[in-house]
Amino acid sequence: MFFEQFQSIFSNGIKIQRYEMKDIIELFAWIRLQDQLFDQYFSHYSFTVNTDDLWDMFLKLGKFNIINSVNQKHVISILTEKIPLTSIETFRRYTKLAKTYLIEIKPEFRSHFIELFEKIFDAYIIKQFNYSQYSSRVSRTDCKDLLQDGLEMSLTNHLERPSCLLLVRKILCEVENYQKTNAQKLKTVFGNLKDFDEKLCQKYAAEKIIDDEWLKDFLITNPQIWLKLDQETYRYLYANHQNNPWTIYIWSRIVHLSLSKMLNNNYVDILSKINDWMKKVKCDIYNPTDIFTITLVNKLFELVLTKYSRPIITLSNIDIIINFIICMRENTSGRIDVQQINNFISNILETVYEILYLKSKFSLYRDLLTGSIIRCFLPLIDLQKIFSSVDPQQYRFPLINANIDVVVALPKPKDIDIINIESNEKFFSRFIQQINEWFDWFDQFIDIFQYIIDWLKNHNVNHSNQLLIDLLNIRYDSKMTFIEMKIIIERILKILEPFKDLRRLCHLFNCLISFQILNSGTLNTQDNTIKYLT
Repeated sequence: MFFEQFQSIFSNGIKIQRYEMKDIIELFAWIRLQDQLFDQYFSHYSFTVNTDDLWDMFLKLGKFNIINSVNQKHVISILTEKIPLTSIETFRRYTKLAKTYLIEIKPEFRSHFIELFEKIFDAYIIKQFNYSQYSSRVSRTDCKDLLQDGLEMSLTNHLERPSCLLLVRKILCEVENYQKTNAQKLKTVFGNLKDFDEKLCQKYAAEKIIDDEWLKDFLITNPQIWLKLDQETYRYLYANHQNNPWTIYIWSRIVHLSLSKMLNNNYVDILSKINDWMKKVKCDIYNPTDIFTITLVNKLFELVLTKYSRPIITLSNIDIIINFIICMRENTSGRIDVQQINNFISNILETVYEILYLKSKFSLYRDLLTGSIIRCFLPLIDLQKIFSSVDPQQYRFPLINANIDVVVALPKPKDIDIINIESNEKFFSRFIQQINEWFDWFDQFIDIFQYIIDWLKNHNVNHSNQLLIDLLNIRYDSKMTFIEMKIIIERILKILEPFKDLRRLCHLFNCLISFQILNSGTLNTQDNTIKYLT
């Protein structure tokens, strides 16, 4: 009953500073086990004194182990409300005082005091950084000092605490001037990493600390922006990483997230631009110590090349990337999936073998006229070994008689020489050129004789029905291979052998000259009909 009635006297005494600190502490010690009473008295005290006195009281209550499981919720509730309103300078002073008091506290009470301090520290940091009016006042230096304090005054010493993560984000990823270019922003974040506590980078896995959300301001989401990342900036980035696992991780995530966003656009443009950029910044030759470029190319490989391995075969302007990937098979760092690269190379080589064996779609041979990444893989191929196991007959142009030669205006293409191979690249270039010369001849041959085969079918000539179907497939079946096309042409040549005067027959069918529109125009049928009826 006494303590209930004494509250107003106590509150007034605090206002006029009637009591000494030791007397107030003794009072709190008496009522420390009375939940409601302690709450009332501590509330009177805390809302009367300034935060310096309140913090001093907290330290002394902690020193004498007066804060217990009964009353700590009241102490923490009030301190986590009032202390976050203080300035950074004031809170840092409070933290230093707490460190000093910790030494004086009996060892058996220290862990409890640290636990209480952690809760106040977390509340302060979260309040400061969740409200822009507070966070803008906090400098990177303040954050580094606070982070050190927070880790020292912690039972777990864990960087994964929400308060510590907020500080790390501020230290590493805050860019003061939002008008900066991507290059300037990247230099800022990697400069911050260079100054960051290296021991923390070694102790904590970056993927458990760095959130993708932190990196959104550093993404390169347009292929054109890659070209603006100049050589000086890029050299600064990769020359200063010093094998810091956090730096490497952040670069990896920036590249991954950037490419993922850009993939909504044309992947061909992405590959082409980055290929040009690698040449521009002189990172076009594989270097096992160039972790940044290896990471970039590896992400291109994972996100683009493995997904579009077939279509990219016909690209000719990504040779730097492809050669880099081939060399990456030597990488033993564990960051590269060498097996996946080997599978990719094996798949490309299988395609090359199909091309050389004439088993690829004939449309691919047309596409290869304009260049291809295949030349990057030619040094990996033993052409002599390949052609030693094939039937040379399939590389000889079909036999044609004089009748056919007269009808088809194009000169008969030469056989493909698979014996005299000077170099893989020269051979492949000549090979593709010759195959396309065969195509040109085949196309004209089909244009001329398709109508005659149709006529033979109408007269039930043996096999002519299937031949006509095959001819139409050549025109419309995109999956037909070159060797299948060649076989069809040879069968048509055979069925035409008995005809002694094919030229006259072609004149009769008027198929030597393609049908052409000589005078284009339109006819308004409705108007003509109206005039006729009237």
